[in-house]
Amino acid sequence: MGNDILSGILTAVNTLCIGISDHELTILSIFLAILGIIVALYFGYFFGKKLNRQSKKDLDQAMEANTQAIAQKIAESEARIERCINEKVSIDNPDRQVSPVCRDLSEDVRRLQNSTSNYDRGLSEAAIGDLAGAEAKFNVAIDLQLPVLPKYYLQRGNIRYLQNKFKDACMDFSEAIKINPQLAEAWSNKGAALGHLGKHDEALKAYDKAIELDPKYAHIWANKSAALINLGRYKEAIEASDKAIELDSALALAWDKKACALNRLGRNEQSLAINDKALELDHARASIWINRSAIQKKLGKHEEALDSANRAIELDPNHYLAWNNRAAALNDLHNYTESLLASKRAIELNPKNASVWSNKSTALNELGSFEEGLEASNKAIQFDLKLASGWDNRSSALIGLKRYEEALVASNHAIELDDKIASAWSKKGVALYYLDKPKEALEAYKKAIDLDPKLVKTWYNMGLIFYNQGKYDKALDAIEMAIKINPEFADAWVNKSAILRKLDLIADADMALAKAKELGYTG
Repeated sequence: MGNDILSGILTAVNTLCIGISDHELTILSIFLAILGIIVALYFGYFFGKKLNRQSKKDLDQAMEANTQAIAQKIAESEARIERCINEKVSIDNPDRQVSPVCRDLSEDVRRLQNSTSNYDRGLSEAAIGDLAGAEAKFNVAIDLQLPVLPKYYLQRGNIRYLQNKFKDACMDFSEAIKINPQLAEAWSNKGAALGHLGKHDEALKAYDKAIELDPKYAHIWANKSAALINLGRYKEAIEASDKAIELDSALALAWDKKACALNRLGRNEQSLAINDKALELDHARASIWINRSAIQKKLGKHEEALDSANRAIELDPNHYLAWNNRAAALNDLHNYTESLLASKRAIELNPKNASVWSNKSTALNELGSFEEGLEASNKAIQFDLKLASGWDNRSSALIGLKRYEEALVASNHAIELDDKIASAWSKKGVALYYLDKPKEALEAYKKAIDLDPKLVKTWYNMGLIFYNQGKYDKALDAIEMAIKINPEFADAWVNKSAILRKLDLIADADMALAKAKELGYTG
């Protein structure tokens, strides 16, 4: 268009130039020059303005595209870290130590740290292990955001859960559900929190709702398996963990829960093999080592059980079950002083758990502190009336205090709760023996040995009954079994010496007594 105008002007000028003088031509040339400048300025201004508008439009589009790209990257980072934190919330509550919660997501963390959003910064602090800092950021986000998004409550609940604030976490998950009842993660994590509050039936209902909303989320099935284990429904727990494995065969938590359920069913060798698979997938998960320790204890592999408990403590020094399993393993290894220290640490971490008090009672009773042992066993029973080991340890303490009638009641109660506890039958035998009922005592001892042939003191006590009955050959067999299991049991050597004298084997009797003195006997 501009070129057409200029062409028209030049044609008109050429027409005017025909037949005019030089002087007139000079004036005309000056006029045309001025006109040319005016035209150039005119077109330069309008073309420049048009170009500027186009450039601004291009710049705005570029900035908008860049903003969208940044927002997309932040959203992706949010999603990855949210998923990571969410999957740390499980009924066994592993990996709660202050350390990086979300490994291998450093770029996502950096991106969210630079965000102006308190929610994003809360996610980044959670990912690097600053749980208190994360909770503070989420508090601000919830206070400032109107309306509050459900994910804000969900993530604050996750952080509170990871700090063992289960009641507060449960409230946050409920708030998230109130805003969005279709949020499967909130239902699942509420189930985990309810489990830690001892509300296992409610927890199971929450997991079922989560599965209804998202049936293909393997993590929820694994958590459901844990709830079923806590309810004693072990076969159903295996089915739930198998479903989780079907959906995600690389989910270590699912294999771990299956191993745990198998262990509760007494399928210990199979349980250990499944636990191997869980460790293969995630050897840095404390709960897997904790469950491994429990399996090894059942298999009588006490040194290995201790090693597994110690490994769990390395990974999560604030997990009470790791310390509790260490205490149990040390009791099995007769290291009661160290066991007592481990139990005290477990109690510091979870003072309302019955099992930790029961293990403490075991150590105290073995160390001869029967009053304290009785107090600890009473604590265990207070927190769980159905804990057979609590009643068993109460019986042990009462025997030490020579309160045999009460001891018999306690051991009978332990047997009612779990008739497969060998030590409860053994304590029953001791109580009956001191109540002058040797025949019933012998029957109880035999039942104990049927369940656990390695009970040293039970063999020893059987030997005493046979000795008192004048059955010296049977007495010698029982005492020698005790010595075979524990060659450093000085009292057994003393009694062997006494039996051998009754059998007129004086030289052998002297050798047995010498061995007892070598082991510290001073009588």
